[in-house]
Amino acid sequence: MKTITYSLRNNETNSDQYYSDIARFTDSILLEAQRQFSPVIKSYMRHLEKKGTEKLRSEGEYIYEFISMGVYWRTYGAWAQKLNPFVGYLLIKLYSLRRKYRPVKKYIDSLRGLLSTVFLAPEIKGDSLPEISFSSLKKLFLWLEATGEFNEEVKRFRMWKEYFDSSEENILNCLKENAEFAEWFELKSEIMLGGYTGNVKRFREEQLESHKWKEDYIFCGRKKVEYHLGMFGAEVMNRAFLPDFRNTSQKAVLLPACMRLHNGEKCKARKKSLDLICTGCSSSCRINQYSKLGRKHGFEVHIIPHSSDFTSWLKRFGENRNVGVVGVACILNLITGGLEMKELDIAAQCVLLDYCGCKSHWDKEGIQTDINADELLRVLEAEKEDLAMAV
Repeated sequence: MKTITYSLRNNETNSDQYYSDIARFTDSILLEAQRQFSPVIKSYMRHLEKKGTEKLRSEGEYIYEFISMGVYWRTYGAWAQKLNPFVGYLLIKLYSLRRKYRPVKKYIDSLRGLLSTVFLAPEIKGDSLPEISFSSLKKLFLWLEATGEFNEEVKRFRMWKEYFDSSEENILNCLKENAEFAEWFELKSEIMLGGYTGNVKRFREEQLESHKWKEDYIFCGRKKVEYHLGMFGAEVMNRAFLPDFRNTSQKAVLLPACMRLHNGEKCKARKKSLDLICTGCSSSCRINQYSKLGRKHGFEVHIIPHSSDFTSWLKRFGENRNVGVVGVACILNLITGGLEMKELDIAAQCVLLDYCGCKSHWDKEGIQTDINADELLRVLEAEKEDLAMAV
């Protein structure tokens, strides 16, 4: 198994240790965040309840959102301040068009790749991160939306911005403390999770240049702390979503196409609307293996051709409150998918790919990816068994 950026197995035969480590890490972050920011989190929740903005979620979810604002500020704040607003709104419009008109997607992607490389990731010398303020935070939100990678996060950040604007508390001082907390989060996550993301820096130094001028330049250039933030967010959301998920009587597992043994024409799966139907052509194909496991344990398996199809996929499940959905994705795609499922009121859980390897972004030939079968069965409350023996 080739490690491109991250591996939850970390040179072990499986990712069991990761799931133990992420639970401990999440506990420690939530405890410290509650100690420092509980007043502002609770104040924000009261604001949402009073305004009727949304059905209140768990405190942990709002803590994650607050921390992620600090992490993104430290990671992208300097770039965001240099973004021309006109270019930012143009990129947002182009992203909307690429999703609406699929036949012209490749042409729009080429233009977005050019604009993103020039205007979203300019050359910056020295430490130029300005002091955080309401105006600089607004520019950050525009930058994040312009990338097309943080759309669900930005929806929630704008709700926070509305609260900041209306609050009588010393929010600006709290935001400065949050930026400092984000620095501590980065150091803490490197200690506890850094072994799983050891190749991220090497990839950025050796291979990111080949993505320059492409639409995925920002996506593939994400830093280690963002992987760690995604791990933390996935654990927080799983804890928050679990009660509703367990109350469903049917289960569906959404697997990414990168788990197939073959890509393109070599894969014998039949296309039916947005569906790819596995025909079981190879016993070595992970999709085939988990499909058989699903028939044995009573859950359906669906193949998602690409993460860009995820929104269309989800609508069917949002209409059926009796189906619990397990979304499987790599770290950088999983949070957005989880937030989309929450917005559609889908009872969900998520399982991370043990490593990335899709042909679209990470490897020219594509690497068959996999998950921790025991973790999937634990989430589904099914009896654990050896995958090879089960199929």
